[in-house]
This record gives sequence, structure tokens and C-alpha cells, in this order.
Amino acid sequence: MNRRDWLLLLLIIAAGAVLRFWQLGVVPPGPQFDEAFNAIDAEQIIQGNRPLFLPANGGREAFFSYVQAAVGALFGLNLFTLRLVPAIFGILTIPALFWLVRTLFRRDGAPDTALALWAAAALAVNYWHIHFSHYGIRIITMPLLTTLLFGSFWLALHSPLPSTRRWAVVATGLVSGFGPWVNPTGR
Repeated sequence: MNRRDWLLLLLIIAAGAVLRFWQLGVVPPGPQFDEAFNAIDAEQIIQGNRPLFLPANGGREAFFSYVQAAVGALFGLNLFTLRLVPAIFGILTIPALFWLVRTLFRRDGAPDTALALWAAAALAVNYWHIHFSHYGIRIITMPLLTTLLFGSFWLALHSPLPSTRRWAVVATGLVSGFGPWVNPTGR
């Protein structure tokens, strides 16, 4: 990648961050009932409860609430900090998608950086991804996790370097093993 590509990627990530942080804690008006359950669970985690699974609200995986509790312990538990976690996951998904597309697609034997930039830009301004980045629930973790899973799996199968294939196999196992702790779709 040349300097211009890095600059474009940084601008795309910055634009995605602005859209995900804009009126965070205000839009959508809230809290919504799932966010309220997450706040209760995060508060209990801050107070010392360390569950592996959260039985309230129909049952939920605990990872997202642990991250919200950590952020809440640092900055105070409120609607903004509850929504800060999904916003950060949403922002991290933009460079992850760039990496995935660049890993999967090649042009003239080289990674297709232009296509990867377009994909990252499309995700950065995608309404639904922005919406769920503003909404303090765990579903926003799955695009990031799935992107990392597909990319590492592809590298495990197709990388010409044995060392890359080895670490990609380990990464694929770790990410797929982590999935059930994040969201029901991870199962």
C-alpha cells in the first residue's frame, strides 16, 4: 500500500468514527429496554458479580456486558458509555473489512486495495451499521467477529507462507471459539 492508500483509509475510518460518535447517547432516544438490561448487568459486574451467562432478558452472553462494565467503571455508567462500546466495535469493523476484502480479492496478483477502500467506505456510511453502532446492544460485535473469522480462515487456506497459514489457523480457532461468548449468532 502506498501513502495515498493509507491516507484514504484513515479518512474513511475518521468519517466512520464521526458518524458513529455523532450524538452518541442522544440518538436514538433511550435507553431502550435491552440497553437497560445491559446497564443493570454492567452495574452488577462492576459490583463484583462475574457471571459466564446472563439469565435476565431471555438470557445473553456476557462478553459485551463485561466490556460495557469496564468502560462504565472507567468513565461512569451512563447511556453514553453504554453506547460507546458498540460505537468502538463499529469503528473497528471498518479497517477489519478493508483487511478482509484486500485479503480475498486480488488484481494482477496484488491485493485489490481500491476495492477494499470502496468496501470500507461503503461500510463507514452504511445506515444500518451506523444505527447498530449507536445502539448499546451486542449484535454490533458480530460483523467484526465474522470479518476476522472469514479473513483468518481464508489466509489459513490460501496463504503461500506456511508461517502465515499457521497463525491464521490459530486465529480462526480463537475467533470461532470466541463467537458463542459474544452473540447467539456466534453459535
